Amino acid sequence: MALTVFTPTQPIGRDRRGLDALTQVAILGVLWSSYAAVRQVTGDTREVAIDNAARLLDVEAALGLDIEAIAQSAVTWQNVFVAANAYYLAHFPLTFAIVVTTFWRHRNTIYPVLRDALIGSTAVALLLHLLIPMAPPRMLPGFIDAGARFGPDPYAVAGSESANQFAALPSLHVAWAVLAGYAVWRLSDNRFIRSGAAAHPVITAIVVVITGHHFVVDVAIGAALAVCFVVFVPGRLPSRGPVGLDSTSG
Repeated sequence: MALTVFTPTQPIGRDRRGLDALTQVAILGVLWSSYAAVRQVTGDTREVAIDNAARLLDVEAALGLDIEAIAQSAVTWQNVFVAANAYYLAHFPLTFAIVVTTFWRHRNTIYPVLRDALIGSTAVALLLHLLIPMAPPRMLPGFIDAGARFGPDPYAVAGSESANQFAALPSLHVAWAVLAGYAVWRLSDNRFIRSGAAAHPVITAIVVVITGHHFVVDVAIGAALAVCFVVFVPGRLPSRGPVGLDSTSG
């Protein structure tokens, strides 16, 4: 009679996933701590940041890209601003949910690409925030602070005290939206979901402009950062087709 030996592979797999999860939390925690540290360093740079914003607006005007005030004036329905503010606020929990889902179900395929691109683009953005403090358009004359005027105000919610309001260049909102959309696009073969994934960064770009949080140049550089890190991240996945479940997804 053959002897069957029980090997507890499933519990070990779950233990490993738990350890992996803690490691990823630690990595992202360091990233958030770095963001908070930059916030502390740039907290007293209001005059410099506003001066930089005025100069950027001049550059945009010379290039014919100064459409932010025009975009805001084109919105004639207050509820559009309210919806845009809500979308702006939903950005962080939505990105977090996508990161967690990607890790839990595809941690050996698409997740490393997403994580490394998030870390890389955020690190470069934080360096630029430190070197070039940039006020958002809403702090300049002639622009609307849609959050403060129409609500919900992202700087009036719990935890907003850690936000760096002089970090407009580049837009991390747009960079993360591009990466989140890319991840969802790769993970799904559903046409409706993929359409939403493709629309998310576009909607985010529109939202951050009409709410007065970013200039067009901020948006362009944020998107370019995300694309560069997806393209050049080591071991990136083939560019076509959805990614199947990992064997370790459990």
